[in-house]
Amino acid sequence: MVERTAGKRRVFLFALALAFILQIVLFAHAQFGAARALIMRDFRVAVVLGAADAPRAGDFLAALQALRGVEIAAEADPKAALSKAGAGNLLADLSPDLLPRFYEVRLSAAAAKNPAGWVKNTLNAAGFDARAYYKEGPAAAADYLRLALRFVNVFLAFAALAFVSFGFFVEAYYISPTSFKTRFGALFAALLAYAVSLAALYVLITPLNNIYPVFAYHLSPAAQAGAVIICALTGWTLAKWKRF
Repeated sequence: MVERTAGKRRVFLFALALAFILQIVLFAHAQFGAARALIMRDFRVAVVLGAADAPRAGDFLAALQALRGVEIAAEADPKAALSKAGAGNLLADLSPDLLPRFYEVRLSAAAAKNPAGWVKNTLNAAGFDARAYYKEGPAAAADYLRLALRFVNVFLAFAALAFVSFGFFVEAYYISPTSFKTRFGALFAALLAYAVSLAALYVLITPLNNIYPVFAYHLSPAAQAGAVIICALTGWTLAKWKRF
């Protein structure tokens, strides 16, 4: 009885450590995605066309909206922007046809991965007499977060493969008489460890969500279901392995 209780404790502690690791990886994955989405939501490419009359400006806008990789394109009013900044009188007496035309372009998710490539291979290749400007810092940060998310996905896939392989070899090749009572006891200990990790996560993220609501962490049912399955398999497998 003492040995059985000690075994459950070891299963609980092992599964608890695994559950904590899973929770922090899932948290980092979700926050990377939230940060990238926030950057991309406000990311714009400013396209500047030289002085043009209204018909030419309208034709250019239509051609710009038809370009591959453009999600939304709209003309910006420079006079309105200066008026908002308190300097509207600077251009009050100038005709719109004498001013450059400014356009805000929001790129599609695919084009936003490489805005420099879109400018070179799409905008410039179309032969437009226009220049494009964008903030390189946010673009680089979004691309870095995209690669980080891909790395985490690959890491999780390999980790899951290794874990499933371990469980398979224990079940297939490690012959050891183990009662269902023992295995279900270990299974319960592992699920309890998951519940403790989830409760600890809530305790830690609740104040964080209140301080930074824009980065509020919301649990993914699919990801948490995967964590439950992994913890359950951990307890079930360790009960038969017994080398812990």
